[in-house]
Amino acid sequence: MNMKSRNSKKNALSASNYFVLDDETPFSVREAYKSIRTNLLSIFAVSEGPKQICFTSPEMSDGKSTTCANVAAAFAQTGARVLVVDADLRRPKVHRIFKKNLGPGLADCLVNSSLLQKAIVSYKPIPGLDVLPAGKIPPNPTELILSERFDEFLASLIDVYDYVFLDAPPVCLVTDPVIISKKTLGAVLVCRYGKTKREAIKKAKDEILRGSGHVIGTLLNGVDYGHSSGYSKYGSKYGYKYGYYNSNSTDSGNEEH
Repeated sequence: MNMKSRNSKKNALSASNYFVLDDETPFSVREAYKSIRTNLLSIFAVSEGPKQICFTSPEMSDGKSTTCANVAAAFAQTGARVLVVDADLRRPKVHRIFKKNLGPGLADCLVNSSLLQKAIVSYKPIPGLDVLPAGKIPPNPTELILSERFDEFLASLIDVYDYVFLDAPPVCLVTDPVIISKKTLGAVLVCRYGKTKREAIKKAKDEILRGSGHVIGTLLNGVDYGHSSGYSKYGSKYGYKYGYYNSNSTDSGNEEH
């Protein structure tokens, strides 16, 4: 097999791990995301400021991008106006999940704000759900996230969308999610059962808090409850069973609420 064939096969396998909620999604998977939605709605109800949050993870391959995309889909299914923003300006995945072009996107809009209207695309299978890809990978992603232009970008969404969900990079690798958690209501930490170490979760939480950010809670995914529930269609390695924790319970074990 030549290098081109291997890369094509790798890309196909990666794409097969992504999905967006629809009528064919197993009931248990849909219910898991509705449960997350209920928890977040209770947080939004008592929080001041725009309903904008980011999803991050301690490390790579914890499932944050798919989680972010499908939580957004679950919110849009209530009739709300929802935007998913790919704020991972190093290894973006949101465009793959929704099968959109990489750009124009967030990075381009932070350089030229007039591109925003063109860059935001609708996800037609779910009315009310819009997507902003990452755009052209910039040489200075952290500086763009730190900039006033990013603040202005978030402010411009307040009157347009009921909820904004940003997919941020892993917090133990770069500082971007710490910055984003300060500029929004906070961060949701996505961890994978059997992979993410407790020490990594603690480090991720400490990094955000040390940067004066806020951890809304932690989601545990990747729990394989067997193929009988219809999970196998979506890949049992992902799981789709979620535990939800409040921001003070990352050190208290793996009990699900």
